[in-house]
Amino acid sequence: MPNRSGGTEASNTVKEHTMKFATLLKKFRADESGAVTVDWVVLTAAIVGLGIVVMTTVGGGIETLAGNIVTEVEGTTVGYGN
Repeated sequence: MPNRSGGTEASNTVKEHTMKFATLLKKFRADESGAVTVDWVVLTAAIVGLGIVVMTTVGGGIETLAGNIVTEVEGTTVGYGN
């Protein structure tokens, strides 16, 4: 059934929804708040990766040092009689 503008109600409804979707799409593209979240995720992943690399590199030295400490402490006598 034609309306005053010459189209049908169904075609006008489709046009309205298309316009609303286009407006929503423009707002979504202009919104940069998600970009900040992505930046923080990438930064956090880089820091975690760096921490893993450091622990892998230094880990062997830490184990050796801990073994040396255990050896020294085991050989120590504690008490007043010394």
